[in-house]
Amino acid sequence: MRETSIRLLVSALELVRPAFLDQGDGKQDMPDALVRCEVVLQEGISDASLNVATLGERCGCHPDHLTRLSRKHWGQSLVEWLSDRRLERARELLSEPNLRISEVAHRCGFKDALYFSRLFRRRCGCSPSQFRHQLRQGG
Repeated sequence: MRETSIRLLVSALELVRPAFLDQGDGKQDMPDALVRCEVVLQEGISDASLNVATLGERCGCHPDHLTRLSRKHWGQSLVEWLSDRRLERARELLSEPNLRISEVAHRCGFKDALYFSRLFRRRCGCSPSQFRHQLRQGG
């Protein structure tokens, strides 16, 4: 059922995509497979099983092909892109003070909160709790 809803969403986006191509959104040259990757990730960001292989399967492309497209159009591997999108979502969720760090990690598709914290620190320059503290301080 979930696969059907993702396919319907992808189909709907492909129908309206031409209307947005003339608006200078930077996606004119983006292959449809990468657009589908974005949709699949938006729909399933909390799915910890979502990786390069499952993205390829859900987008109807071989994972190696997706990785080549990712490097060409996004300048990073598909694994890096996936991690970056999950960390972007984590930064949004960290603004919610009632969510524990482990819950933020889980909602962003990380099985292991310790791994999430280490990756967050490496990519963002501070721990998730420090980031949350900076948000509260307004900086």
